[in-house]
Amino acid sequence: KGANWNTKKEKLKCHPKGKNFNTYATIPLESWYNFHSTGREDADVRMLGTGRPFVVELIDPHKSVFTEEELTELEELVNASDPDERIHISKLAVCSQPQFAELMAASETKDKQYQCVVWVSRPISELQEQIKKVNELKDLHVAQKTPIRVIHRRTIMVRDKLVSSITCTPINDHWMVVDLRASAGAYIKEFVNGDSGRTTPSLGDLLDCRAEILQLDVTGVFLK
Repeated sequence: KGANWNTKKEKLKCHPKGKNFNTYATIPLESWYNFHSTGREDADVRMLGTGRPFVVELIDPHKSVFTEEELTELEELVNASDPDERIHISKLAVCSQPQFAELMAASETKDKQYQCVVWVSRPISELQEQIKKVNELKDLHVAQKTPIRVIHRRTIMVRDKLVSSITCTPINDHWMVVDLRASAGAYIKEFVNGDSGRTTPSLGDLLDCRAEILQLDVTGVFLK
């Protein structure tokens, strides 16, 4: 499901209605480009903020030099092609081979900023001390064993991840907004709920209660 949605996003970017990048290619539509993104999210996670960098690699193009006006036209065409506004691109530019290599290398070491809505089992009025300690944490090392939800398609191993900062903001007595920054590849849903002990420590461990994530958004991508 997630792969299908990511494919859909790719097609929205590369196949805008009425016109597409195939204008400059000599081979069939589905095989004239490679789409490279600096990571991806689950199907139910929104990419907000300034978005994430991507590269569309044209294969055997008729044209390899583009003016700023042409790039602006392509950018506007892609943005206008999706009336539901699921996709928006900006700052479209020609990418050199060194820039592409640098981007792909940086995607493995990036940090991401997240915002999530979390339910906790204990009344927040009882968790004031725990919340204060969590909000003061910096550079928390987390061990994550391959999550149960992806174990059928991921190697079983323990991944060491870094959560740079956490800010818990209560909404009412059982709900809070959690903003956090974590290293590339961190499983945020499992960091919140603990995944039956496969992620340690989890936010639930730190708050000394059960924690469940109801909504997750990416609000920033930071390439190093």
